Amino acid sequence: MNAYSVIKVSRRDRFAEVIAGLKDYTAEELDGELLDLYEASRKLSLFSGGPNSFLAELRNMVLLKEGNTLKDE
Repeated sequence: MNAYSVIKVSRRDRFAEVIAGLKDYTAEELDGELLDLYEASRKLSLFSGGPNSFLAELRNMVLLKEGNTLKDE
């Protein structure tokens, strides 16, 4: 949680729920969180590319998740 620099408690709580897999961001929430998520990923050394590459990687993760969900159905 130290890598996520947002101070507002409700945003930190939501972030914790998303990271724990309990909830997902809505499109609007993700739009508002994207830069903070990018910075957190850089602080954790999870991603070293620029913001556009980070967004592309997130999109790939979603496609993989959706593909796995379809296989389970």
